[in-house]
Amino acid sequence: MGGRVDAGYGGQSGLRLIDVEIDGGNRDNTAGIGEDNYTCIRCNVWRTGRGANAGTNVVIRDSWFHDFYKTPDAHMSGIGTNGGNNNQIIHNNIDCQETACSGAFVMYGDFERIDNILVQNNLFNSPGSYCTYAGSISGKPYPHGTNIRYLDNLFGKKYTSVCGMYGPVTGWENNTGNIWTGNRWQDGSGLVTP
Repeated sequence: MGGRVDAGYGGQSGLRLIDVEIDGGNRDNTAGIGEDNYTCIRCNVWRTGRGANAGTNVVIRDSWFHDFYKTPDAHMSGIGTNGGNNNQIIHNNIDCQETACSGAFVMYGDFERIDNILVQNNLFNSPGSYCTYAGSISGKPYPHGTNIRYLDNLFGKKYTSVCGMYGPVTGWENNTGNIWTGNRWQDGSGLVTP
């Protein structure tokens, strides 16, 4: 399967992608999958501008996001959301290899508040600014993410010694329902703290 899959545009919902390859063909800077109400299990997503947009009611599990397409104005990520809720990002290998990547997994509050996000058992690698933006970014219209759970994720040192140019995580706040536990360096060198 090649190209972009629009899972949530035009009133679509309930799309289930299981054991598929999404090859963006290095054609543009858009996401391979987006936006709402879809499930992606054991997906191989590559040569896209962003692997997946995660809006609302999204499950991404056991998938591999890698080898993204860089354009001159790129602002990439493996998986990202600009606001949304009720998402599960579980047991994925998210490798955003370009310095044009913001991070492997990014959550910004540009369009709506971020709420009820489970991020569990993933492997993050990126040479971008940070490996993950954790849902509370100052200067955004909705800067305070809630009910965000980062559980038992691995942070890799494939590109830098701190999983990102500036560190493994930014944008974490101890807001209502937020939990950060068991997150550690892939090489066994200890816990990752926000």
